Amino acid sequence: MYKKLFKENSLSILKDENIVLDIFKFIHDNPYPTDDEFHKFVESKGHKPDEYETYAYAILRRIS
Repeated sequence: MYKKLFKENSLSILKDENIVLDIFKFIHDNPYPTDDEFHKFVESKGHKPDEYETYAYAILRRIS
């Protein structure tokens, strides 16, 4: 499913497939994360939460 996100123009903001995969795996493993849990996860990957949140919201917009 996630590969479809990269083929369609509406999500051209998603340039890093690894971030998308990270988000999908995290949500799969933690279906109802708190904001703090999501931030801790992202920071453990060495990224800024804002970057991952941009991806997460773009994904949600596309699949909703």
